[in-house]
Amino acid sequence: MDPGAPVAWRYAPGSGLLLGSGERWLLLADQPDESVIDDLWGALTDVGLAPALAVLERAYAGQVPDVAGRDGRSVECRGRGAVSAEGELSVGLPIEGPWLPLAGGIVAGAAARPVATDPVHGRRLIDGIPDEIATSVGPDVPERFRQPPAPEEHELDDVDTGPGVPGHPDRTAGSTTRRTPAGDHDGNTVARSGAVDHLRQPTHETVLAVFCARGHPTPAASTECRVCHDPVPPQEPRRIPRPRLGGLRLPGGEVVALDRSVVIGRRPAPVDDQGEWPHLVAVPAEASYVSRVHLHVQLDGWLVIVRDLGSRGGTTLRVPGHAPEAMRAQEAHVLEPGHALDLADEYEIVYDVTSEPVT
Repeated sequence: MDPGAPVAWRYAPGSGLLLGSGERWLLLADQPDESVIDDLWGALTDVGLAPALAVLERAYAGQVPDVAGRDGRSVECRGRGAVSAEGELSVGLPIEGPWLPLAGGIVAGAAARPVATDPVHGRRLIDGIPDEIATSVGPDVPERFRQPPAPEEHELDDVDTGPGVPGHPDRTAGSTTRRTPAGDHDGNTVARSGAVDHLRQPTHETVLAVFCARGHPTPAASTECRVCHDPVPPQEPRRIPRPRLGGLRLPGGEVVALDRSVVIGRRPAPVDDQGEWPHLVAVPAEASYVSRVHLHVQLDGWLVIVRDLGSRGGTTLRVPGHAPEAMRAQEAHVLEPGHALDLADEYEIVYDVTSEPVT
């Protein structure tokens, strides 16, 4: 395979553990405890292959099971682990199903291999999930392997960013961190069964709407258009598919369309499997105080609801004409046009109903 060619990954289901994304992948001939998996995921995706192997050395007291790992052109193997000349990872396990597409995450697998992709279909600006994942169908796997969990904030998330860093206040003093469960992020929603139902069964929520003279839909009780602010003439409300509720303007000028939920962070991942796959917005690496999975934006009827997911750097809500407000972890806030969200005092986004999204 041409080293410079764009690739996608496929995996064979099995009794081992496969995790990774991008150019970093690790295959293990065992399924360790969830706490070990969390540490392994954080080490591999945040730092690299060598720290991930160090996690395994500690967890297995030096008796590491068969392992095959790849980080770009660098490979590491233990026991029966092997990386072929074509880049295929194997650890001597039997394959228990067909080869399936995998964009990234944690699955129960026996082998993995890269395959060349069409260079025309590259990664989109905002979404971190390639098109292949929308067609992935596979056998049921254990609950914890269905999606990458929202990683627990631990020491690997705080490398060179803790107390004592010159020129930056201690953001962790007096605070605690928590993990956001992948299936019940706010204590009120329960994940559906089925490993990939959320990828193939999007919701189509409807809303009651009235229209201004320019044809913009707006909430039924409004007398002023939410987009152009023109008066809305008297009329009977109509039920319509929910329109795009504006967008989130990022510091670089990009606009994330609010046509579905949004997860923002250094390494964003879905935090539940309700409805459509969310927009995943990865902030720049220099915003080091932003957590890996920092902020969740959801749509409920006409409402845009935002929650800080227990981030270590915090989120500040800025409402024009009011003092800035520090959001509490998991507490829901309703955004209105013009409201701004400042993630860890490093990355500000603004809710806008007039800008066109980036496609």
